[in-house]
Formats: sequence, C-alpha cells, structure tokens
Amino acid sequence: MDTLAIEDAAVVDVGASNVEDFLNRMQSFKGSHEDFDLYIVPTVPKTKQLKDTISTIDYLAEIGVPASKIRVVFNMVEIDENPAEVFDGIIQYAEQAGTCVVSPDFVIHTNELFGKLKGTANSIAAILEDKTDFKFAIKEATDPAEKVRLSQALGMKRLAAGVQEELDCVFKAVVEA
Repeated sequence: MDTLAIEDAAVVDVGASNVEDFLNRMQSFKGSHEDFDLYIVPTVPKTKQLKDTISTIDYLAEIGVPASKIRVVFNMVEIDENPAEVFDGIIQYAEQAGTCVVSPDFVIHTNELFGKLKGTANSIAAILEDKTDFKFAIKEATDPAEKVRLSQALGMKRLAAGVQEELDCVFKAVVEA
C-alpha cells in the first residue's frame, strides 16, 4: 500500500480471489482508499458474483470510499441481452443504497475473441499491431491450410478491432462518469 502513494498514475487489478485480502490491507492502512481515483468493480450475471459485488461495494463504502468513486462494470453480457434486465438486482441496489455508480454505458459484451485468446500468449494489442495484409496474403497463398490460417488471423483481427473499440468506449464512460 505504501508504494502506491508515490505513483502518479497506476492501475491496480485485484483478482477476485485476492479482493478480501486487499480490502483488509486497505483497512489496516487507514486513509489508503484516498490514494485511488476510482474503484472499478466488474461483475458478471452469476448469483455468487453478484452477491460478491454487493459485498465489495458495501465494504468500500464502509471504509469511506464515496459512491462517486465506485463504478460497476457489467461484464460478459450477451449481445442480445438487456443489461438492465440481466443486472436488475445490482441496479436496484445501486439506486437504493446510493453507494456506487452504474450506467448502461458500463457494459462489456461476450465475444468469441476472449475464448480464443484464453490460454495463449496473444493479446488484443498484439493482434491489432500486426500489419499483415491478410486479404492479400490469402489471395497469394497456394497452400489451403495456409489460406485457412490466414483467414482465421483476419477474423481474429476483426474481432479484436470490435472488442478494442468497445473496451475504449467503456473505459471512457467509466472515467468520465
């Protein structure tokens, strides 16, 4: 905690399995919650995670984090789902408790790209940085297996572009809320 105070800008990603320990350390370091500009609490539409989300928000409020600094991001939303329906319980909680900020702009949809990247060393940034002209390479390739590989790479790049655009929009909405 003491090293965070010297940082001008930092993003601290606390994994779900470490949240309780992290929050307990924050409580030990009185006032350390003031070192953070925002608390982004992602949640998914599963009962246990939704309960954990509310517990996390309640805990942050108890240690003095103002509601304006706590933003809930709705994650893993199917494209045909209405986030207001899927996360109705969290939205009602936010309205009643007044301990966090929720918005229909704080939504990350499911995308097959995430599954394709899981377990690989690849990243959205690396995919988007690849300057290969895949359409040209597909036309030039003579090996059918190579054409398939290039076509899949083109598909990944297109998926990555859409995901990056959505993540950028959500980030902007969360930061500016």
